[in-house]
Amino acid sequence: MFAHNPNDLKPCRHMTSLVSALADDSLTGIPRWFTTQHVAGCPHCRNGLEYFQALNSRLKASEIEGETLLTPEQWAAAERAWEKVDTGPGTAA
Repeated sequence: MFAHNPNDLKPCRHMTSLVSALADDSLTGIPRWFTTQHVAGCPHCRNGLEYFQALNSRLKASEIEGETLLTPEQWAAAERAWEKVDTGPGTAA
């Protein structure tokens, strides 16, 4: 389904939050149009969108089933990891 290299799943650095918002359907107006156009022509962002959509689907399914996937501590660790991905190597978050 997804490439094995985690870097292949990352949208362009300047598009991460827009692609994520597009995946969870919270993006509207011109930002939605712009992001949709960019994703159509960018394989990195297209892969990132597919990854975010799959992740959102899994999370929604788990909420419906009443499962708890992560403890609050695990969520915090996951958010810290995403911040590191967003800021890139060698930069302070």
